[in-house]
Amino acid sequence: MFGFDNLIERQIQKAQQEGQFDNLEGAGKPFPKRNPHVDPMEEFLYRVMAENGAVPKEVELKKEVDALREQLASLTDETERKAIMRQMADVQLKIDMEREARLKLARHK
Repeated sequence: MFGFDNLIERQIQKAQQEGQFDNLEGAGKPFPKRNPHVDPMEEFLYRVMAENGAVPKEVELKKEVDALREQLASLTDETERKAIMRQMADVQLKIDMEREARLKLARHK
């Protein structure tokens, strides 16, 4: 492991000498404050996805729940309301499954 650490240190020094770390976005500024209630890996994954224009499946599903919630608010028929609530429960289950799968994948990388 010592040789690998040494290699990394040399690569960093070389990059510094070549100016590869000059004028980086956010240079000289403190790191953004983290929310202590959010898993750091989850926060990292969301940031990477956002930087690359990816939308997690969870976000799409949450929009679907919001739309169903709006639809539910406008309904008065009890049978229709129960059908929408079942759909909302199904979508929420999918959200939970997507989140768990993503977190499980992140832990194994």
